[in-house]
Amino acid sequence: MTGAQLVMACLKAHHVTTLFGYPGGAIMPTYDALYDAGLDHLLCRNEQGIAMASNRKPNNAIICTDVGQHKMWSVQHILRVARHRGFTVTTMEMTLIETQVRLKITVKSDRTLDLLVNQLVKLPDVLMVN
Repeated sequence: MTGAQLVMACLKAHHVTTLFGYPGGAIMPTYDALYDAGLDHLLCRNEQGIAMASNRKPNNAIICTDVGQHKMWSVQHILRVARHRGFTVTTMEMTLIETQVRLKITVKSDRTLDLLVNQLVKLPDVLMVN
């Protein structure tokens, strides 16, 4: 299983069905995994468009890891997923930086967990946190 397939499996496990995106060459393996996973993708023409469009949804956005990530003014991380269940809001934010993966999980109980994973083999344990 590739890292992109792992991320898509995690998104599906969290009941994500649609991603807003702006593809680029560096992120094409992720788009291959997105297609294989059967998730819907809404193509946006620029990073600002992704931020506007995904603000009306549970903030599912995926962009190229090049210059695009610096232009995102609303979607602050490369991949941000929020799930709403009644009055409970669970947010997962992920930033992929070279070989390090930083994952921030915020639950509406004023409890914030910051996890830094520097080995790819540990990523599945972090992604499947409920």
